[in-house]
Amino acid sequence: MPVVSSSIVGAHDDVSLIRINSSTRNGSINSSTRNGSNDVKSSATKADEYTDDDSNKEAACNNSSNWLRQAAELLNSQWPKGGSVDAYKDKCINEHPISNRQQSDDESSSPSVFYGLPSSYLLIHENECIGHGRLTECFESAGGNAAAVTFIVIHSTKQYHGFGRKLMALLEEEAKRLGYHYIYLWTKTAIGFYEKIGYAECQRVSLKRACLKKLVSGEVESLEALLMKRQSKINMALNGTNSTSTAGEKCSARAVFGTKKETILLPPDDNDRNNDVPDVWMKKRLVERVGSIHIPLDQRMLELEKVADESTTEGQNKDNDNSCWYYRIVSIPWQAQIGPSCGLAALRMGREYFMASANNGSPSDGDQQQLPSLLQEAQERGFTQDGEIFDANHLKEMAIHVCGIDSEIVKVPELTPSKVNATLAKGGVFILPYDSSARTRLPAKLSGQSAHYGIIVGIALVADSFIAAKDDKTMGKLQPLVPEKEKLLDGDRRKVYLMVQHGLSPNLSIAPWIAFMESNAQLIGFDESKFGTAKLDLKGRIVVCRGLLES
Repeated sequence: MPVVSSSIVGAHDDVSLIRINSSTRNGSINSSTRNGSNDVKSSATKADEYTDDDSNKEAACNNSSNWLRQAAELLNSQWPKGGSVDAYKDKCINEHPISNRQQSDDESSSPSVFYGLPSSYLLIHENECIGHGRLTECFESAGGNAAAVTFIVIHSTKQYHGFGRKLMALLEEEAKRLGYHYIYLWTKTAIGFYEKIGYAECQRVSLKRACLKKLVSGEVESLEALLMKRQSKINMALNGTNSTSTAGEKCSARAVFGTKKETILLPPDDNDRNNDVPDVWMKKRLVERVGSIHIPLDQRMLELEKVADESTTEGQNKDNDNSCWYYRIVSIPWQAQIGPSCGLAALRMGREYFMASANNGSPSDGDQQQLPSLLQEAQERGFTQDGEIFDANHLKEMAIHVCGIDSEIVKVPELTPSKVNATLAKGGVFILPYDSSARTRLPAKLSGQSAHYGIIVGIALVADSFIAAKDDKTMGKLQPLVPEKEKLLDGDRRKVYLMVQHGLSPNLSIAPWIAFMESNAQLIGFDESKFGTAKLDLKGRIVVCRGLLES
């Protein structure tokens, strides 16, 4: 039988947020926080804490039991579908006991490992439980970690007194502290309330199931696409239609121009068909940006060497063991994008790179925090809803007027490898739109359905054997691009590769020049079920960034 205890995670005015812990160890109390820290305890002022004193422990346990009973009664009164109060307690609070196992290396980046999501939270006011909410993980395909809040309820006598806002604010703070960037929920009747506190309608997303925890969002997206395809075949066989839209998805069609909708769907839920009032899914961004990291040049060389080896294995240079890859690359801080903000993430990386170059060093994270918010600036200009930039001209305007970067639009058909190399040699970069494969992150041809921005940070030339034979073999397969080799760049473009840095992965996307150019040339539209109706103006356009504008 699990032992139930509680941990303080936050406070606001006259309320505290308590997390209910479950431990399968006899008599143990699991009050761990992320990375084992207890920093959240200092923010709580009106809740009991556990100490080594037996009397305090007993009082705390009594409080936990009382709060748990009150929470179960709240849930039972809100969703009276049968079953005892204890059944609701087991369902909503003890469903996933927290284990104390040590995390493995491949789990170290998952926020849930440190905190055992899903977890239930109680809103405490005057030592009484007046509210409940539950956080669980879900998939965010466009970058970033996402959590969903479920089983939200405020005691009927405390409604319309601001406690709902306080509960949501504390849950959002908790999700943000745990490393989540978005929060999702669904509702039937409280749409107006959630819109007032910053939520917007979206498509339903997948809540993480235990069997899917080791899959990345792209793999889950592929799995769900397969399931949806099978569902379409079933629908065709049953009623001659391939529609798999749920009531919740149809409701999201009410979204206004430019409103983004989520990309990952669930198969139709039978409950939706039997309910006259469909659930409306909503989301809120918690974090605009995360800090950047420096990736050593040695790691970039390993990535390029891997591509070179794979290219030889695939037969491109199968009979040419002496081929060399001449490269030029600039080192730019990498930053993960949050949500569909690949263009803004590229601008942030470029801005930090140029600022560091101008100051002969790296600006501190504090300096970065003082810079204008790119998301807010883009929203105020009407360029974006949640970070997506559909027009390359808008990205150029942001680069010039917000980031202070000397930028212009260049027509892709007029771009040559030698021009790219010359710009890189002077410390400039390019921001290139293209379709990105969800599985490989390499350029694809999807008619703009997966349009993505990346920064061209490097170029490589694969030399023929008779050219490579003249060079010093002690330098290895990869050699810097020297002036006498630059004239070969505009020869056979099948031998030219681009190195592109983007916000969805710290690894470079390295692919032939032709693959990136052909991907850009077919950016003619996008999936309106994701972003509503908007104009895509990316085809044949690339943003060249040369450095900071002179003040």
